[in-house]
Amino acid sequence: MLREKHHTHVSSYGLPVWLLGVAVWLTWAPFVRRDGAPEARLFFPSDPGDLFVNLLMLAPLAVVIALRSGGMGRTGHPRAAIAVTAAIAIVLEAGQWSVFGRVVSPWDPLLNVAGAAAAAALAIYMAKRGVKASALVATVTLTIFIATAGFLVKSAAKVKSEFRLRGWRPDYHIVAGDEFGGERPYRGQIDSALVCAGAELSTVCATADADTQSRQRLVAEAERSQMIRLSALVLPLDDRMSGHARIITFSVSPVNRNATLAQRGRDLVFRVRTPMTGDNGSRPQFILPGAVAETETFVSGEFADGTARLSARAGERTLSTTFRFGLLDSWLMDNWLVVSELRDLTPGPPRRAAIAGAFVLLLPLGLVLGWKRPGFRTLSFVLVALVGSLFALEHLWLGMPFRFFQHLALPALSCLAGGWLGWRDRCASATRSIH
Repeated sequence: MLREKHHTHVSSYGLPVWLLGVAVWLTWAPFVRRDGAPEARLFFPSDPGDLFVNLLMLAPLAVVIALRSGGMGRTGHPRAAIAVTAAIAIVLEAGQWSVFGRVVSPWDPLLNVAGAAAAAALAIYMAKRGVKASALVATVTLTIFIATAGFLVKSAAKVKSEFRLRGWRPDYHIVAGDEFGGERPYRGQIDSALVCAGAELSTVCATADADTQSRQRLVAEAERSQMIRLSALVLPLDDRMSGHARIITFSVSPVNRNATLAQRGRDLVFRVRTPMTGDNGSRPQFILPGAVAETETFVSGEFADGTARLSARAGERTLSTTFRFGLLDSWLMDNWLVVSELRDLTPGPPRRAAIAGAFVLLLPLGLVLGWKRPGFRTLSFVLVALVGSLFALEHLWLGMPFRFFQHLALPALSCLAGGWLGWRDRCASATRSIH
């Protein structure tokens, strides 16, 4: 009877896929390939947070596998859960050898398996004493969902608070064609270099070698309006720009700045000082790849209330990109970019971050709706209410405008994928009931 109960109520496909995806997200983000040698850690982790996360990493997945396995339901030994989670832990740890900013440790998979074994044994113990498998699965799903949603909301709050123009220094200097004090010369011609702050009706602009009063007005308006724009007309001699050749900079040294627009190869580089990006404005620095043409090109880098924009126009050729972080992708700025010191931020990683955020947040919603089982109706109502509240919070609190990719396409695809997996679970359950 215990075996039949487990098969009737426990996810065959969807929940393990989602829980495995969450584990991959936690261990392989920011999904950027490492260039150099990996960093290894052989000593036992001393950080309580790191220890706690490793113990719980695969525990939810082990619970689902334990309840799903008929053999474990009869014997009460979580062998299958231990075997599967051990294989997954090894693969996840081995994959970190190729991920930028990750540290490889033999202790991590051992802690993963220890936590998974304890969780699987506890789940089987509770099931044998009459706790419904559906209740255990619903508890696991809701717990991981709330933890994931809380992490995304915390990251969005931190980005909103710290990705702002603050701590700017009016005693820094505005220089075109080089860094203040030299060391970063631009190979080519630069004209019409400007640093402007403020909205269109209250714009304060300054050119290279602006006096102290002009810089003070510029800094005051930048921090008041949360808007700054660096622009220039450039004609590079070649693409041998190394060390981030300065187009125009508002700085005092190569490592201390308010804002800088630079060129590296043919890429346009924009740095802006905020509490999140640091005194050098390089954690991260925003990149528009291949922006500067061989001919005369108008380039600009702009920060406006938490949004960074880069653009380049040469004749009829126009390139631009926008970096704006919301509920699904703020975790990239908050955690992985800063911790791993991944400095170059191109348009690709934020898109992948949004896809990962949609998967971990929205796939379980579609999954539970696709199950259509009496034991999960309350959970489905709770998840719908939570997801709706989170997106409403993003719009009202973060001030995020509607974006097709993040607010329609990704949620729809994630819910559809979850719904399809839930439907597969329901069909598999019906087939087992017939047999």
